[in-house]
Amino acid sequence: MQSHIEPADKPLLTTEDIVSYTWANHQIRLTEKEKSILDTLKVSVYGRSFVVCVNKVVKYHGAFWTWISSVSFTGPTIILSKPTENIIRITRNYPPDLVNTQPDVRENEDVKKALQSAGKLL
Repeated sequence: MQSHIEPADKPLLTTEDIVSYTWANHQIRLTEKEKSILDTLKVSVYGRSFVVCVNKVVKYHGAFWTWISSVSFTGPTIILSKPTENIIRITRNYPPDLVNTQPDVRENEDVKKALQSAGKLL
């Protein structure tokens, strides 16, 4: 249920876990450590929620999704496979070609500035 989502006490992914973030396609290159953490993440065919935060303030939410799911989702999605590659991508929807007429929340300027300040933005 994504009607009320709050950040976890301990983030699953921080800027320290990101090697680089390509803004043009929202592709994230991860450290080996983070890749191994995502490999153990349990994700059902209905997804698993995540939030993107800057300084503990939620900027947008989405869901981790498994590539084997036949359930569609309108919102930012990180599609995980096993084993996870070092590169993941935040897609606009699942499946990625699903039509969405809402504004693209991934284009958040606060997130972009935080990644740039951390030296991760490409």
